[in-house]
Amino acid sequence: MESDSKFSKAILIITLIAVTFLLVGSFDSRLANSNGDDHPVVWARYFANPAFWEGDGGFFLAQQFGVATLPNIIAIYAVKLNTQLPILLSWIYIFIQNIGIGLAFYFLATLWVKEKWLAATVALLSYSMTPWQLNLAYYPSMIHSPYSGHLVMPFIAFAAYFLLTERTLYVSVCLAIAGLIHPSQTLQFIFLAIVFLLISDKPSRRVIHLSSLIPPLLASLIIPFIFLPKPPNPLTDNELLPSALLNPHLIPWESTTFWPWGVPSLIGCFFLSYIACLELSKNNSKLKAFWWANLISLLVLGLGHFIGGKLKILSIILLCPFRVSVINSVLLAPIGFSYLIKKITGKNLRVCFTAATLVFFLLLSKSGFFWGPLLALLFYDRNKTEKHIGKIFYGVLVLWWVLFLLVGRPLREVLGPDISGFFRSIMAPGFSLNVLKIWLALGLTLLVSLFRRWSFKREKAMGFGLFILAAVFTIIQSYQTGSEASQGELKARWDLQIWAKTSTPPDSIFLIEWGSWRGVSERKTQVVGYRENSVLAYFRLRNPKEAEIKLQKLYEPYHTKKYSELPDTGVSIFADTFNGDYFVDAAELPKRKFAICFENSRWRVYAVGKKADCYKSEIAKAGY
Repeated sequence: MESDSKFSKAILIITLIAVTFLLVGSFDSRLANSNGDDHPVVWARYFANPAFWEGDGGFFLAQQFGVATLPNIIAIYAVKLNTQLPILLSWIYIFIQNIGIGLAFYFLATLWVKEKWLAATVALLSYSMTPWQLNLAYYPSMIHSPYSGHLVMPFIAFAAYFLLTERTLYVSVCLAIAGLIHPSQTLQFIFLAIVFLLISDKPSRRVIHLSSLIPPLLASLIIPFIFLPKPPNPLTDNELLPSALLNPHLIPWESTTFWPWGVPSLIGCFFLSYIACLELSKNNSKLKAFWWANLISLLVLGLGHFIGGKLKILSIILLCPFRVSVINSVLLAPIGFSYLIKKITGKNLRVCFTAATLVFFLLLSKSGFFWGPLLALLFYDRNKTEKHIGKIFYGVLVLWWVLFLLVGRPLREVLGPDISGFFRSIMAPGFSLNVLKIWLALGLTLLVSLFRRWSFKREKAMGFGLFILAAVFTIIQSYQTGSEASQGELKARWDLQIWAKTSTPPDSIFLIEWGSWRGVSERKTQVVGYRENSVLAYFRLRNPKEAEIKLQKLYEPYHTKKYSELPDTGVSIFADTFNGDYFVDAAELPKRKFAICFENSRWRVYAVGKKADCYKSEIAKAGY
């Protein structure tokens, strides 16, 4: 039994290593497209040569948040030893967050699934679902890049495992590390842990267990209160508040993804895990208390966030309490999949088929929760008389499919795309009606069902077979995600930055509309795309506020708020104002009067400043 456990863990780790490599695809492309340049390599370069980056728009953010997390601090000091060390560290962070969360899912699954290959299957299914996307704070998946919001997840998930197994010291250590990686998410989990201990622990042990949360609580406050710089003459709360109210993370209920698919998806995650608790709690008496702690933490912190937003209390808004939903979905996913695996390996073939259907649709839809098969399983579990199960069970499933297809196609013409889309999003949030995917899911479901029938008396063989299916699915999915880094807009932006690094003077300044630029180009920028700035909420420096005001005044004479609609005279004025040398424009827009220095399928670069020397060289082109 012990050898099976070690072997299954070893194969799981090897699978996760391969998946991570495939998921990244191209490290340089991910670096070139890093979200707002929020990447340890970029932070390290800023602090390695601050004089060079002075005046760069992203450097303002680095001054405030470059030392906001332990991974960034390590990278900033490492670059002083060797310029390549931040790249190595970034790879280490990526592997920790991917392999770590997969292993944490495995250990959590072992609490309810005793067969180790089935536990490994639950781990891969939970990982492939990317449950961290099912959150109410508008945070997408960045699992392919070093990102503190994901790097903290393995430590929080392991802390949850040790909390459920009453290993207090390990809980304290995991959360202390987590607090240095991402303080706010760790504080949110500490609140969840306190609720869990209050409703599940024996009074005699409650004080001891609660006191173990003091070290991680202090660790979570070290970086915010000691390392983060206190700028002189900072922006006031009243100056920061308008920006915070525009930020989709800080005021998520105003975003398009909060409704209709965000809330139904998270409700689905809670609903599935609740049904799971009814069955799995027999193997772990603390499971129901853990589920209630997740729900209470979401309701209390979420309600506090909503009230803080409505009352415009900046200190509450900046904590982003709704981000606890990331933690909830991550911790509840392995509970739900453990339940579904038990149904797949059970004796009832139609329940097996329906559970497998739900699993594959959850993996295919990715950004939303698939409700139909879950409702059918709910009716199965609530009916104790076997002879009455069939009609209700199949009736619910068939009715759901009919309604879903009607809303998706025929009723779209009658109700209109908005109303039809709303109902579809509630029934299957984030789901794309792809016929090929549907047949693939149903085919795999049938295969799993038949495999279960063939292998019912050979539990280990069945567990290993299901693991292989899950591994193949995860590898294919990761390869598809990784290949995107070398295609389309991501590849075009990467190529553009390679050209900028190799063909322009190091002190060149590029006028751009988006934030991702410095990862590969290593060139300064001024982001001149006009927008209601939602980023300023993260600053206390006055420089970005002054730059925003200057930008607004420059746009006023042209009666537009669109970067693409600036006339050539406006571009020239912007170049003079910001000392810009190159102007990056979309390739599909009409050509301007300036000399073209570079062009590919997505971007066109014009010479607008003194350092831009395109007149004496041929235009660089890259098409695909």
